[in-house]
Amino acid sequence: MENCTDVALALSRASETVQNLIKFRSQFVNEMVEQYDIFSENDQLWNSSERLDNLIVDVRKLFDCKAERMSEVFEATLTTLKQMEPLFARASSIEKSKFCYLNGKALNAIQPDMLQSAACETDCTAWTSQAALWLTRALKFNPQCADSWCELGESCWRQGHPAEAINHFRQALKIADLRMKVYLSCLPNVKPHLRCPAFMLFPYVDPSTVTGKPFNPQQPSHVDALCQLSMALRQLPSSAQTSANHGTSAASVNQPPSSAVGKDHLSESLQLAHEAVRHSPTNGHAWSVLGNALLTTYFEHFAPTVPNSVAGSQSGAERRQADSETIQPVQAATTSQRIMSRCIAAYAQAAKDLCTALEPNFHFNRGIAWHYQDMYANSLRSWLRAICLDPQWCAPRTCALRLVQFILELVYSVDQLRRELNGTCTGVAGDAHHGAHEEHKLSMSHTKRLRDLIAPLAPCLHLLTLVNDRDQSEQLELSAAVKPTTESSKLTGQQRSAVIRLLGPYWSPASGDPAATSLLTGTQKHKGKRGKSRRSLPPSCPLTTRPLQLSLFDDLKVGQNMGKVCVGRVVNQLPSDSELVLNLLLLDAQGSPMAVRLCNIGKGLGPVRKDTVAIPHPFVEECEIPGCLLRAVLQLNAAFDTSDEPLCKLLNKLNELHLVDATVPVNETSELLPEPPTIPNMSLRMLRVPIPDILVVNGQPVGSSWTAAPILKHIFFTAV
Repeated sequence: MENCTDVALALSRASETVQNLIKFRSQFVNEMVEQYDIFSENDQLWNSSERLDNLIVDVRKLFDCKAERMSEVFEATLTTLKQMEPLFARASSIEKSKFCYLNGKALNAIQPDMLQSAACETDCTAWTSQAALWLTRALKFNPQCADSWCELGESCWRQGHPAEAINHFRQALKIADLRMKVYLSCLPNVKPHLRCPAFMLFPYVDPSTVTGKPFNPQQPSHVDALCQLSMALRQLPSSAQTSANHGTSAASVNQPPSSAVGKDHLSESLQLAHEAVRHSPTNGHAWSVLGNALLTTYFEHFAPTVPNSVAGSQSGAERRQADSETIQPVQAATTSQRIMSRCIAAYAQAAKDLCTALEPNFHFNRGIAWHYQDMYANSLRSWLRAICLDPQWCAPRTCALRLVQFILELVYSVDQLRRELNGTCTGVAGDAHHGAHEEHKLSMSHTKRLRDLIAPLAPCLHLLTLVNDRDQSEQLELSAAVKPTTESSKLTGQQRSAVIRLLGPYWSPASGDPAATSLLTGTQKHKGKRGKSRRSLPPSCPLTTRPLQLSLFDDLKVGQNMGKVCVGRVVNQLPSDSELVLNLLLLDAQGSPMAVRLCNIGKGLGPVRKDTVAIPHPFVEECEIPGCLLRAVLQLNAAFDTSDEPLCKLLNKLNELHLVDATVPVNETSELLPEPPTIPNMSLRMLRVPIPDILVVNGQPVGSSWTAAPILKHIFFTAV
């Protein structure tokens, strides 16, 4: 009896020690987060330069000693478990199984950043192997332990065997499902087909345990098995043969969902994530896994849709959507936008769990979801939190800096174009050394270059003039019983051909023009080496369109402009802030600039400089980005990144825009700047094209020739 008491106390102490290790690991930065209120939505932290400086100092101090403190707690845990091992020589099989499980769980808790850098990779590999041995012993003593199966699957996954890990996760889920039936059999008024003999299913389970402590559908073993299996399935190639590496702290999903990840695997992964949330609605990790599964599904079901509203009004919508989120599997016909809305809602629910909110990978993934919806302010906030939670991780710094570079380049390019068209161009940095005559000559040269660029768009202005004149005289003609004349009849043959070359099939009067018949019927005459031939255009070409109204960029309203078409000429290509988007800067016939984001376009494809692009039903976005977020990204990058070249380039752009204090030194050297300058709030106006199939370039429909399946580059996660 005394030995049983000692074993029970030892198990309780061992379990508490392992739990303290995991808690210390997961809540290592909790005190700092509460002190600076990093998760606040009011931007007070990022708006205060002094508080941000203090945060950087504290983060550095905290992470400088992180490896040492983690190692101390880990070694103390292993020492405690080692001292208890002799007590279990004569223990029961269940007690031995639990002790072996706790040893394996403690070894699985090790991450690379918990160790010194020199022995990090070697020790982690060795401890993962030891964890697998302990967990194998635990399953020999008690094969019905779902927790041991989950931990063993985690060990196999870390060793680079996701297919084997999936088998272990399925076994854990099978045991948990059987225990659910046992639980239901102990309840009154349960359907007969759900009842089953408990001891035939679980020979290792004491009857008093089943009746006295009935199965809880929200127990961690069941939810963890669902979450782990959901994550592992998204790592498995369609052939189920190739294994993917799983990092100890965070792993990346590098397979394109449309090709490398099987649709069956993705569908099952999403269903498991929904089931995990249904069993545990307050589990933040389950909501995070669901968000990641929906984010992957979004790329699989990428469709020509646009965001429901502009970025500035999404915070309230996100909150309402999160509260009304229903846990139902996404049907095959679900649009990509609805999937992304559910993804953002799932992340909003996950953020309510402190343990999940303390994971930098969660904020990185959430920032990715915001970014693909062009909600840049929310993306920067999420990535800034990820940087503060793990400054040694370069992924959020890289994404945030890339986005800041795109924003500043866009603002600079639009401002520069307007000044050049107005004849007030000051040139690039260094032109101040030239004389006033040379500066004026350069300004006139830039102005002439841009006006020559938009000269082929002049027929659009002529057409707009005719339309306006027709609208003004339409009432007079109708009252006089005279048939109204169309703008097409007032155009000369040369002008009509020019309009057709710009709008293609999106100009309705072209239906009666032989030059445009081929576009509207879906065939083209092509003269090759063997003479004339006819070829069919792609089925996705806009062959039958309703009459569209030509509009200039300045006449477009925010949101969807149904029934309209706009035309612009490509000036240059803007920096890419995503692998899935091509950013262009266009000028319309009036000389108004507009940034255009072409989504879902193949690498190396798309319009080039001087191409004319016609966009039907344009969707216009307006984004407000607080300057404090941009400045915080630059400041954190300067503090935690060794390379300062991107920072200097961005500050040079700001100097050319005259948006920074002239007293701040900017140079091209590698010396760190003392402090980034103050940046004002940025307002962006962009035109989003969700898929290139609808474009008409140089009068020809693009069809599906430029469309490429998007590839999801990174989804990071940590295993529980």
